[in-house]
Amino acid sequence: AQKEWRDYDVYARITMLYGTLAFLHAVTYYAIGTAIAELRGFWVMWSLPFVFVAAQALVLRLETFQTERNNKLPNCEYLGYLAPFLACAACTIEYRYYYSQAQVAVAWGLALSALFGHLMFALRLLDLAWPSNDPLGDMPEEPAKQWWPASWAVPRAFAKNLWMTTPPKERQPGQSCLLHEMDNLAATGGGSASPDKNSTAKKSAASAAAPSAPIPTLEFGVARTHDLPWHLTKLAISAVIFQWFFMMIVSGVEIVMGPESLMKPPGEPPWIRDTKARTWTPNTVHTSRSGELPEDYRLFSASKANYAGSGANSTPVHRRLGEAMPVEDLMKAVPALTELLDQLARVKAGAHDEMYASNDEAPAGFMAPEMKVQDVAWPPLFDPHHLAAEPGSGRVAALTRRGFGALAPAGGGVAEPFALDGLAGHDAIVGAAWLEEGLLLASHAGAILRCAG
Repeated sequence: AQKEWRDYDVYARITMLYGTLAFLHAVTYYAIGTAIAELRGFWVMWSLPFVFVAAQALVLRLETFQTERNNKLPNCEYLGYLAPFLACAACTIEYRYYYSQAQVAVAWGLALSALFGHLMFALRLLDLAWPSNDPLGDMPEEPAKQWWPASWAVPRAFAKNLWMTTPPKERQPGQSCLLHEMDNLAATGGGSASPDKNSTAKKSAASAAAPSAPIPTLEFGVARTHDLPWHLTKLAISAVIFQWFFMMIVSGVEIVMGPESLMKPPGEPPWIRDTKARTWTPNTVHTSRSGELPEDYRLFSASKANYAGSGANSTPVHRRLGEAMPVEDLMKAVPALTELLDQLARVKAGAHDEMYASNDEAPAGFMAPEMKVQDVAWPPLFDPHHLAAEPGSGRVAALTRRGFGALAPAGGGVAEPFALDGLAGHDAIVGAAWLEEGLLLASHAGAILRCAG
């Protein structure tokens, strides 16, 4: 019975170990992606893999030990430990501030190296889990230590952690077998007896006389071989190996394709739910390879137009810009254009000389009068935007945009506040003028308003 269930115990332990290693790899890449893509934490991204990679190395080292029979790929697990750091280097180049074509090639090389490291790591795990017989014979039987026959195929890398104990082949001097003693008691009906030939013969006769019943263990062994757990484990690890190999192949396809994508842009629904473009077909979409223009192509349909005054049945009138000017007419106009440019240059030169001459010929002893400043006391918090002077009197009216104002006397002094009535339904004032017939105002909407009083 132990020969049939031992593989289930062995490979249950191995698959739990491999699942832990895969979980630590997954957490490592989740931390790398979050740190660089979402948080932009450059140094955080580089520091996180050390913790998880160290945990991986310690767990695998505690569970296995190196032997000559499981070293077909020695030390390849270190490539799996190195893969997250290669991914960090690729992300560092990919998220660099400046772009260059060389950095894209280096990033792809680092990404492929990380995938290759995971591929070799999975192959190394398959190498460690591969069962084999012990060519050196049975291990010595020692008290309180595991023991199994050399003919049993078990993964030798896990031999120190597989606690299987099978019955010994022979009794040591002075030892008694409880199983044989119970058989003797059942054969003799009680008492003590030594296992001799007669008791063995009686036991065989009793066994032959007893009706044969199906043994579930044997039927299970016929239906499923005892090494089924190893085949399932090998299939699972082989699927992981194929996954990493497939990712290396499709990464090469991505390198060849470049920025071109096989999928719709992010945020777009799939075609089964995308109703806005279902009518797009090669017949309705105009491309650079199309031989004719579509009927509703407005950019080219506007090259001919019917102007105002032409009837519905009139002949379309060509625009003047649609016809090219003959080269002969253009050559005839060249002399006239040249003479016009010469005259324009002379006019500009004369205006420049007159400007500097007027500044140099100012009359001696002449001084322009200074501007007179008048002190006016305006109302508190008054913010005028327009000034209008009354014709003949010298008084000045200052107005805000909403019709409030103040009238300043000609010689200065205290300004008298006032307000214009009737501006509630109009926009802000943008202009003002004080004429003989009254005060004229212009609103932001273009209305002209007059105040006669």
